[in-house]
Amino acid sequence: MRPHEKDVIAHLRSRGYAVVVWTPDELRGASARVIEDIGIERMSEAIGMLATEPRDEDLG
Repeated sequence: MRPHEKDVIAHLRSRGYAVVVWTPDELRGASARVIEDIGIERMSEAIGMLATEPRDEDLG
């Protein structure tokens, strides 16, 4: 990962974003797109269980 890419990730985290990055070596040939889709589904479930604030659409 290039230094400017690491800076972007650090900036997003400092603004409250959750950032997860898997390297090509970590993926070991698995499709990055499929891993992203699985991650979105599972992380959405985790957020639902761990959230301490309502979703904007729940505020009515």
